[in-house]
Amino acid sequence: MNKDMIKSVIGIIAFVIGALNMFLSANGYQCIEFNTEAVTQAVSLFITLGGAFWSTWKNFNWTKAAKDGQAFTDAIKHGDKDALNTVWNTVKQLKDSYDEVVAVPVDKDGE
Repeated sequence: MNKDMIKSVIGIIAFVIGALNMFLSANGYQCIEFNTEAVTQAVSLFITLGGAFWSTWKNFNWTKAAKDGQAFTDAIKHGDKDALNTVWNTVKQLKDSYDEVVAVPVDKDGE
């Protein structure tokens, strides 16, 4: 497993553990042993919010298309000339096709 996949798995595991602990605590089971219920709720909330925040903050690329897109983005960020040329050509093609679509005939008088 690569570094990004490990981060993804850890974030999801943290979220699942926190959510499971919160659910069980709400139903009267104390999974994480502490002296008071308030401390258990606080720890459970911290784990759940921390896992949820980390999971949504990070860009987890699970599919091949997402991984390819991230590799392309990284290449652009690092100044890879081939990637930059590909972006430039794509933008130029989009602009040309847009110009063809919105081209409006103009009279010789400009009206």
